[in-house]
Amino acid sequence: MLKFLLCLILLTAATTRSESLEDTLTDEAPFEPDIGVLNTCTIAINANGLPEPQPLLIHPNTLNFVNPDRNGIITINANQQIELFCSGSFVAPFPSTRTLFATCQSGTNWLVNGQTRVFNTLACTGQVFHTARRTGQRCFDGSTHSEVGFNVAPNRFFVTHNICHDEVAEATRYVYYMQTPANMGFQRNFPRPSFITGDYFGGRNINSLYNNTTQRQTLAGILGQQRVDEMYAIHADAFLARGHLMANADNIFGSHMRASFYFINAQPQWQTFNGGNWERVESGVRNFIANRNIDCEIYTGVHGVLAVRDQHGVFRELFLDFDSQGRGLIPVPSLYYKIVLHRPTNRGIVFIGVNNPHATSADITNRHTICTDVSQYVDWITWTSPVGRTSILRGFSYMCTVTDFRRAVTNLPPNVTATSLLF
Repeated sequence: MLKFLLCLILLTAATTRSESLEDTLTDEAPFEPDIGVLNTCTIAINANGLPEPQPLLIHPNTLNFVNPDRNGIITINANQQIELFCSGSFVAPFPSTRTLFATCQSGTNWLVNGQTRVFNTLACTGQVFHTARRTGQRCFDGSTHSEVGFNVAPNRFFVTHNICHDEVAEATRYVYYMQTPANMGFQRNFPRPSFITGDYFGGRNINSLYNNTTQRQTLAGILGQQRVDEMYAIHADAFLARGHLMANADNIFGSHMRASFYFINAQPQWQTFNGGNWERVESGVRNFIANRNIDCEIYTGVHGVLAVRDQHGVFRELFLDFDSQGRGLIPVPSLYYKIVLHRPTNRGIVFIGVNNPHATSADITNRHTICTDVSQYVDWITWTSPVGRTSILRGFSYMCTVTDFRRAVTNLPPNVTATSLLF
C-alpha cells in the first residue's frame, strides 16, 4: 500500500510539472526564424552581378559608395536599401528616372518601386558621366587643385581622387586618394576608354602627342634622330605611354575606372616601366592593404624632368610639346613615386621608380637616387623577373621613409608625414 501511494504521488507531480511547462511554452509565440535577418543579397561584381551600363551604387543620403569585400562581393542585408544613380536614365521599366532606391529581398532579387527585379537588370541607358573640375584652391607653387568624380545632385559631388596640376607647365604634381581592402575586389576586364582632356590643356589634342611617330619626332628635335632611333630600338615597349598616376585598377567599379582617364591623371611613362616594376608596385600595395586589412591614404606623383644624353653625349630634358616661346610642356618625369600612409599608426612608406630605361648604373646612383633605400624591409612586392627590383629596363625601384623623401620632394602638403616605416 505504501508503494502504491508513493507511485501515485510521483505520477501526480510529473503530470503537474508537464502541464506547467506546457503552459509556459504556449504563453509565448512559437519560434519562427526571422527570414529578414537571415537573408542577404549579394552582388558579384566580377560574375555578371552588375548591370551594364552600370549605375553608381551609393549608401542612401550619404557621399559614400557601396563597396565590395576583397573578393569583389557586395553583401546587403534583407530590407536594407541602396541608392542607384544614372546620369541619363534607367532602362525600362524605369525610363526617365535618374535615381532609384532598391531594397534587398534575397539573393539577387530587389524590390524597386513595388516590383521585384534581378539586380543586373537595373541598367542605365548609357555610361555614368564623370567630371574633372577645379575647386578654386591652390596646391604646390600655385598649381591648380582639381577633383574628379560624379555630380549626382547640387551639393552632392562624389570624389574619386584629387589632383594637383600645374597648368603652366602642363604637369601633374601628385594625385591623392584613399585605398582600402575593398580595392582588391576591383572589377576585372572592364573596357578601357580613351584618355580625354576635359577642361584642361587649352583644348589641344594631347592624345596626338603620344602617337609613336609624333613622340619620336618631338624627341628627335631634342636629342637628334640617331639617338632616338637607338633609344626606341632597345625593346618593343620602349616608347612613352600615357602613364596613370592613380592606377586604373586602384578604382573598384568600371564607372570609376572611366573617371581615371583624364590626361591630368597621366604623365609620360616609358612602357617598359609602366608595364614592368611600376605595375608590380601598384598591385603589391593593393595586396598589402588587403592582407593587413587597413585603410591607407595614397599620394602618387612624379619628381623631376628626365634628362638623357643626346647624340653628342650632352644631357637634355625631355618634353612632349613646346609653347610658342620654345618652353617645354608636358615634361617626361624622371621619377614616379607612391606614398602609402596609415594614419592610425602614423606609419608610411614611399615607393620610387626610375622612369629611364636608358640610364646607366652611374645615372641611377648620381641622378635618380634622392633618398636612402630601405627596400630590405619590404618583401611583399613581386618584382619582374629575371633581374627584379633593380632592372633598369623595367624600372629601377627603391623605397624610402616619408621623412627622408620629403627632404628631396617639397611639393607635397604639410600633412604628408609619418614617424615610422610601414612595412
